Formats: sequence, C-alpha cells, structure tokens
Amino acid sequence: MPALHYHELPSAIQRKVLKNRDIIPACACWDWSGSYNRDLPVLKWKEKSGNAARLVAEHFKNCRIDSTKIARHTCENRWCVNPNHTYFVERKEITPVMRGEKHPNAKLTRTDVAEIRRRGRHVNAEELSDQFGVTPEEISHILNRKRWKHL
Repeated sequence: MPALHYHELPSAIQRKVLKNRDIIPACACWDWSGSYNRDLPVLKWKEKSGNAARLVAEHFKNCRIDSTKIARHTCENRWCVNPNHTYFVERKEITPVMRGEKHPNAKLTRTDVAEIRRRGRHVNAEELSDQFGVTPEEISHILNRKRWKHL
C-alpha cells in the first residue's frame, strides 16, 4: 500500500480520527481503535496508509515533519494519537536497545556467561542454573547462543 502524506488529508480526516480513537480520561490519551501494522497505529485513506500518530500530529499542527524524524509520545503510550502528546526526534537520537548486563533486568554478567559456556560442556544445565540463579532453559539458550549472542 502506498504511503500516505499529510498534505493529502482532507478535512474529513478529522471525522475519521475522532471515530477511531478512545479517550482515556485519566491521561487524555487518544488510544487508536483503527488499523495497526506491526503493533503501531495506521491511518488508511484512499488506498494509502501511514503512521497514525505522525499523520494526526502533522494534520492538527498543520506542518510537515521531516522523514528523518520519528514520532514519540510524552505519555509513553505507543497507541496514543493525541497530537498534543506527540513530539518528533531524529532517528539517530534514539537510544540503542540495551543488551546483556546493561539491561536493567539482567541477572548475569559477561563473566558469568563466559563461565557458563566454559563449564557447560562438563556440567548439566540444572546445576549451572542453581549456581547462577537462572532457569535451566536460560542456561540452554546461553550455551546454544540464542541468548547473549553478542558475546
């Protein structure tokens, strides 16, 4: 489906947006009830489609947002299309995904993973999981490089 651009949006788009959003009173979010693509709200109009948050913000703010920028939400609700909650940042400013021990929920360090891989040839997963405080499945994923594959 071709991309939809803000300058193609007629005034009828307001009716479509108002019809396809549910207002959350506590935070004033406009949760999108229309179409989604890869878990993001999509606005469709005349055989074209685009990111709903971006298009709604461009339409209601009457401006064109550079394609090098992506829509972010002050409310941290990715399904919100309230133009007052939307701001734009350069793609290069987005923090990379945290991996390994930098992840806030990490239970293991690089040293632990290296030790698990070294000892994994001689010790069973249950014993290693008890020692390192993770599940035997996690040990198996580490040994098979499905987890911590960057090491």
